[in-house]
Amino acid sequence: MHTLKELTRFLDSLFAEYPVQDYSNNGLQVEGNAVIRKAAFAVDACQETFERAVQRGADFLFCHHGLSWGGGLPYITGIHANRLRTLLNNGISLYAVHLPLDAHRAVGNNAMLADLVGLPPDLRHPFAEYHGLQIGYYGNYATPTTLEAIVKKLNEGLPTTCRILDNRDGKPIRSLAIVSGGGDSSLEEAAALPVDAFLTGEMLHQRYHTAKELGISVIIAGHYATETTGPKAVMNAVRLKFPDLPVEWLDVPTGM
Repeated sequence: MHTLKELTRFLDSLFAEYPVQDYSNNGLQVEGNAVIRKAAFAVDACQETFERAVQRGADFLFCHHGLSWGGGLPYITGIHANRLRTLLNNGISLYAVHLPLDAHRAVGNNAMLADLVGLPPDLRHPFAEYHGLQIGYYGNYATPTTLEAIVKKLNEGLPTTCRILDNRDGKPIRSLAIVSGGGDSSLEEAAALPVDAFLTGEMLHQRYHTAKELGISVIIAGHYATETTGPKAVMNAVRLKFPDLPVEWLDVPTGM
């Protein structure tokens, strides 16, 4: 048996070197049972995730997208009340980490994506500054690859169904930039780098022509799918730290 304090202390230390003025209130957002029997991990703090946690007997939940943003919850009514009622009535604590989880070198969404698509750690560099933190990565492949080969790894490893914007007429991919989730705001920054392609989760309609005119290929792998990698890595870190604590991944895909 482990305590909530033990688990939160470990997670706090894991992300301690990534201070950021995030619009998510990162850390322990809802305090539940003092003793943790089971920890669950997911992308989104939502009613479906909470109900799944109850069904699976979890009393600690780690999410990338939490409940408390900016000024917190100004009105605890409607769906906000339902969500909190589900957590508190079942003694479930909620711990959320947003931008630091995107940026983390060891368990971050983007580092894990870079590993998945075979971008060597010694040939990658941080980029995409957001709220004072560089959350993405770019780098070179040791051996040129193709968009199709990268997409195959993503489709099988996440899993997902990627969309490809090939704006380089099928030329080999020697370098890649990565920003998970809604990272398309970094498209022009990526195009200014010496990279051939940009991997992200979603892209606004108006950026289609921007990418085409900039001559950078884009892989759109899904907001949800690209942000499963970090929470799963954190789950594995918790499993290593607390081997006797049951952990479980809660998959609640949005298709987006």
